[in-house]
Parts: sequence; C-alpha cells; structure tokens
Amino acid sequence: MRKIVAVLMVSGLVLAACAPEEETPEAAPTTSPEAEVDECATESLNLVTPGQLTVGTDNPAFPPWFEGGTPDGSSWEINDPSTGEGFESAVAYAVAGELGFTEDQVAWTE
Repeated sequence: MRKIVAVLMVSGLVLAACAPEEETPEAAPTTSPEAEVDECATESLNLVTPGQLTVGTDNPAFPPWFEGGTPDGSSWEINDPSTGEGFESAVAYAVAGELGFTEDQVAWTE
C-alpha cells in the first residue's frame, strides 16, 4: 500500500511539474510613455567627449578604407579620415548621422 501511495505522490509531482504554466496578465506600466528615456538619443550616449562622436582608426589610414589624401597640417599619413571619403570613413559619418551627429561633431583619433 505504501508503494502505491508513494508512486501516486511522485506521479502527481511529475504531472504538476510538467503542466503548462498559467499566463499572468502584464502589469500596467509604472511610467508614462513621455517619461521614457531614449537610450539611443545623442544626449543619452556614453561619449568620450560630450556632444562629440569619437571614432578611432589606425594611422596611416590606408585606401580603399580611407581616401582623399591628407590636407596641409593634418597629422594623418596617406589619408585623413575626416575627408569622409573611402569606405570606413563614409560608414562612420553615416552612423554618426543616424545617431544625430553632424559631420563637425565627429572626431577622429588613433
């Protein structure tokens, strides 16, 4: 008799553990939509310098990733990334634009 009771108890536990969970309704939001912070907004980003997107690359900046040469006074060798020419330079400025930065808010560093 004890074996039957033990088997029934174990079977009951197994069936209870395998039963589908009941879904609970979502709780109402605790904040209003206006109070939510956009984590991707320019002012919400963790930046090296506030208000400026810093992009790092190697120096010299080789083609085809960077093009346009180096203007007088530039510390970059072969190509200056700030020209916006070349694949990586163009992508960096496109990403900056999507994040809300203007071209003059992009700083290049080694």
